[in-house]
Amino acid sequence: MPGSRPKRHAPATRTPHRVGPPHAARQRLEWAAWTALNLGATLVTALLLRTLPGEDRTLFLLYYQPLIPALAMLWFWTVAVWHWERRGVRYAACFSPEDARHLPGSAVLFRAGTALSAVTTLSGAVFLYQLAEGQRGAAALQPPLMYSSLAVALLWPGPGFHGDTRRFFARTLTRVALPVHAVSWADFFLADVATSLSKSVGDGARALCAVAAGPGAAFGSGTCGESGALAPLGSALPYAVRLVQCVRVFRDTGARSQAFNAVKYATAFPAIALAGAAASVGPELWLTTLRPLWVGAAALNAAYSYFWDLERDWEIGFFSQMDVQKTALPRPVLASPAMYPRAVYLYLMASNLVLRLTWIYKLSDGLRANALVVSFFALLEVFRRFQWMFVRVEVELRKLQNQKPELGSLMGHDGSAALSSPKPGAATPTHPFHTHEPKL
Repeated sequence: MPGSRPKRHAPATRTPHRVGPPHAARQRLEWAAWTALNLGATLVTALLLRTLPGEDRTLFLLYYQPLIPALAMLWFWTVAVWHWERRGVRYAACFSPEDARHLPGSAVLFRAGTALSAVTTLSGAVFLYQLAEGQRGAAALQPPLMYSSLAVALLWPGPGFHGDTRRFFARTLTRVALPVHAVSWADFFLADVATSLSKSVGDGARALCAVAAGPGAAFGSGTCGESGALAPLGSALPYAVRLVQCVRVFRDTGARSQAFNAVKYATAFPAIALAGAAASVGPELWLTTLRPLWVGAAALNAAYSYFWDLERDWEIGFFSQMDVQKTALPRPVLASPAMYPRAVYLYLMASNLVLRLTWIYKLSDGLRANALVVSFFALLEVFRRFQWMFVRVEVELRKLQNQKPELGSLMGHDGSAALSSPKPGAATPTHPFHTHEPKL
């Protein structure tokens, strides 16, 4: 129309270029840098170890070998948390509400693992390089600096770098080391994991003794030496903590199973004491008397612990079904549906037995001369504990689901069907894997 304004068309909307989060590229770059740093330091360490004399290699292993299983445990826990996050498993429900607020996610654990691994590998590479260059005085400073840096990184109470999580870890570690309070799930879980690091705790005690008194003290016949009492006492400490925790829970709740659990941890002490005596007695006494006693004590602990893993920690009815199932080989009673296929639980039962048998070698002071064998068996025990975590957390979540259905589904994408509320009049099993308490 005359005089009318021409219509003004809105400008075409441009579709923005889709990119990831701004920090995604930075995270990938950070991951690549940390990985390259760790791999480079590890390669330098391996090359230097091949060229140095045996005395220097022994000195390196004294300080750095105890940290390998501990770092491996941290990485395995990171993988477990990542797995639960991907499946939507609410594993934090196992912990108290206060503790759950401070649990780090897999991304935080990954950054912590890479940083702590870098501190360890870089310190080891510099230590060996300085030994190779004849700078023994400078090399002697590396272990104290490394252990101090690790302690500050984990326990420093100040802000920054996830201060709440670090303070939570420090508090839990203090509660575990001084088990005089009521035992929380975090206390139990950390202490139980620590029993799989008992060899590292004993070797770490010798390493700290060498840091304080000089490396010569760790190779003599004194308290810090291979024949001294420090390493066996350190190895026994995690079991003593768990024993005291069981006694405390028994006193607080009257649960008879905790008394039997305390006996399980007590069976570790004879094996540790006899293994520690191997370096201080003559070969004839060891071979004819002490070694058979040691093998028997270690086998008793391994058998008792395996029984407890299946019947109590995992609540899989196997041994308790032998008087019910009239077959030559009883079938494990598993829930259906469960979080994982039945074959996974059968594999875990078999591998747990095989890995439990390595307990005999893991605590043997006689194997200390073969560093590769010691590290291999220590890592096998860490891997066994890694597998144990999945079923133990699943069992705890199922208990919580049965006790508090108002929490909703805790098991994530799979296994939720088994957690639906029971129909009216239907019997509710006492736990998910079998319908009666195991006979102890």
